[in-house]
Amino acid sequence: MAFFTGFLKGPWLPWPKFLYFMLNFSVYASYSFFFDYINKVYGVSYSAYGIMNSLTVISFFSSIAWTSLADNCQRHTFILIFAAVAYASAFLSLWIAQSSMQLYSQATRNLFVTVVYVISNIFISALYPILDNRIMFLLSQKHRNLSKDLYGRQRLWGCIGQTSVALVTGYAMECFGYPGMFAVMMLSTIIFIASVVFFERSTLRKSSHQVVDVNASSPLKTSETMMDSATTEHPFKTLITNPRFDFLMFLVLVGGIVRGIVGTYLQPYLKRYYDVGLVEFASLTVSRNVTEIGGFFIGKPLLEYFGPDALLLMGIVAGAVRIGSYGFLPSGHGWSKIVLGIELLKGLNQAFIVVGGIRIAHDIAPRGAEATAQGFFSGIHGNLSNSVAGLFGSFVLTFMSDSQDSLRHLFRIAFLLSFSVAVAYLLSIIYTARRKM
Repeated sequence: MAFFTGFLKGPWLPWPKFLYFMLNFSVYASYSFFFDYINKVYGVSYSAYGIMNSLTVISFFSSIAWTSLADNCQRHTFILIFAAVAYASAFLSLWIAQSSMQLYSQATRNLFVTVVYVISNIFISALYPILDNRIMFLLSQKHRNLSKDLYGRQRLWGCIGQTSVALVTGYAMECFGYPGMFAVMMLSTIIFIASVVFFERSTLRKSSHQVVDVNASSPLKTSETMMDSATTEHPFKTLITNPRFDFLMFLVLVGGIVRGIVGTYLQPYLKRYYDVGLVEFASLTVSRNVTEIGGFFIGKPLLEYFGPDALLLMGIVAGAVRIGSYGFLPSGHGWSKIVLGIELLKGLNQAFIVVGGIRIAHDIAPRGAEATAQGFFSGIHGNLSNSVAGLFGSFVLTFMSDSQDSLRHLFRIAFLLSFSVAVAYLLSIIYTARRKM
């Protein structure tokens, strides 16, 4: 009974929820229909778009650079606002230049769109880890009766924003065409920036007992951690040379690769083996968003009862079971209904890895490197892993000459990889627990 009462504990915290909602609303206002726009207006092909996506690996390095800069300068809020403005401005340039760019060759248009896309991703790479840092900072304030275990319940509102913006943007485009998409993106970005300013000035600065420095590091670092940080040359060096942090990043990378492989090849896989149409595929997207929201919501009681390591392990196992099920499920349209149940695991895979991984990264980070730790997590989970997944998938499919069962073999290989890592992680958890006994 005590476990279920954990679902309802904790303050409401409207502003963190609204910030995640508006951030995803702003970002996915442009991304939901981005390819459709550049394909019809700029003539960008599927192959050119694939090359553009491979270049987003740059975001991994920019994410670390932004968060390290924020930690070193203690200007988290300024960088968050600057990145939001720069991202929106970069995307807006596509609309401003669309008429004049028609005078140039297709290669020039492709180059222009690629540059804008990469630049926008560089600025987006700053938004999520720095916002995560500010929210974790708020939840770390003991005197506010808060808990870092509440993080998932704030982050889930980003999923709701991502789902909602597709409907709003679609309606705006139906009424006003592509200018409607840019209008939704600009308006939501302005609201997000205004919310950040209000959040920092009111929610973070207010305290029933004291006024806190909104650009300070986490107040929950223990005296032992602070002493270790004080004797270390630089927090960044302490972070990247920490074996536990390095192992965490490896786990996040493997989990992200498995997720990236399924995300890249799921639609052609379902079409080839189960003849799943676009409507059925859309229903899969809805189902996994629902479980992702549920996964973020139940993150608090799961963290309280099992701990972040176990929660991260659950996320990796959910991803392994998901891709393994696709790899070994028999072919035929009659099995397509089971796919809907399998895809429910995607939401749990994503939510548990994010909630558990970000909590561990925050706890491991030395004082003054909290945002940098979030930058590593976000950069690896959201960017580097997708690039590696694309390269790994292309290598396997090329090696197998894209035969009839090549996609199934790719999923099986990825399953063996993730399953092996999950077993190794489980053994490390057991070993660590026994050493503490």
